[in-house]
Amino acid sequence: MKEALIILLGLIPVVLFVTLMRYFYRSLRHPKKIVTESNGLRKISTPPSLFGLFASRTLYYYDEQFFYQIKQKEKVTLKVPLAKIVRVKPGYTMVNNRRSWVVTWQSDGGEKQVSFYHNITLFNHNFAVFLHAIKEANPQAEIKELTSFTL
Repeated sequence: MKEALIILLGLIPVVLFVTLMRYFYRSLRHPKKIVTESNGLRKISTPPSLFGLFASRTLYYYDEQFFYQIKQKEKVTLKVPLAKIVRVKPGYTMVNNRRSWVVTWQSDGGEKQVSFYHNITLFNHNFAVFLHAIKEANPQAEIKELTSFTL
């Protein structure tokens, strides 16, 4: 009886861990938590480390129709319609276990792209919703799914 109780108490943390991980991956695949900034835009990027906070002031946002690149205190330097985005995929660079993502769009007969680090957390799913918004705006777009290996 004592051995069965010890085994049962050993399995409880494992079952709780597996349940928590299933909840996390399910919430990534079906995002619901959206955090909107004061200007109505949804932020999808962040510097990958504390040192990046001082190095780069370029942030990326989106709304229902456009993808924005904003540099230095609310100056929009790039505004791309979501329907023109043709590819969103993870890059090859990783900093602090955070993978860069590359967004490619068509402009003036060619392709342009930007690379940034996402800001997805348990409490902020803006980047996952951004991927769904692109898929709705351009169904032919090549979008890589969010998995534990692509985060």
